[in-house]
Amino acid sequence: MEKLKPKPGEIIPWEVHEKEYENILGDKEILKQEWQNLEVIAFRFIWAILTDF
Repeated sequence: MEKLKPKPGEIIPWEVHEKEYENILGDKEILKQEWQNLEVIAFRFIWAILTDF
């Protein structure tokens, strides 16, 4: 299995989730963009918690 390295600001790369859901109906680009938006929020939250202590 290929190990994907997250880009800066990512927790779990989109490519990992894309493989989990084989039958994505609709526009994959919209889903990818929304996933990346959630990743940014999660990353910033974790970073804020870590830097507060």
